[in-house]
Amino acid sequence: MIINVKGLEDTEDFKAMPAGTYTCVIMKCEETTSKSGNQMIDWEADVREGEFEGHKLFWNTSLVEKALFRLVALLDAAGIGYSNEGFATEDALGQVVDLKVTQEEYEGKVRNKVDDYLPTKD
Repeated sequence: MIINVKGLEDTEDFKAMPAGTYTCVIMKCEETTSKSGNQMIDWEADVREGEFEGHKLFWNTSLVEKALFRLVALLDAAGIGYSNEGFATEDALGQVVDLKVTQEEYEGKVRNKVDDYLPTKD
């Protein structure tokens, strides 16, 4: 059986973007558990403008106490309200944030890594 997937060779979705800062919309925010058993949040965002509009970025933030500063930086940059009790994941969806992206090699392939979070200039 042959499954027709027209344009598979032409897709750009699997190629890493150049390092830079990209304005993105948060599309997913979901609590999960890492392979090592630590709680974390899986994030997904879509680049919303420019040459890479529609490109997806994926990253996670650890919920280990010593790493919470990264989550706070993201929440502050995206304007997502929180307290010592936490935050509502649905409040993150649709929020706009600038993501500072670098490249790294993983399993022999170049991929993007979200390194920092900045408020948008809009």
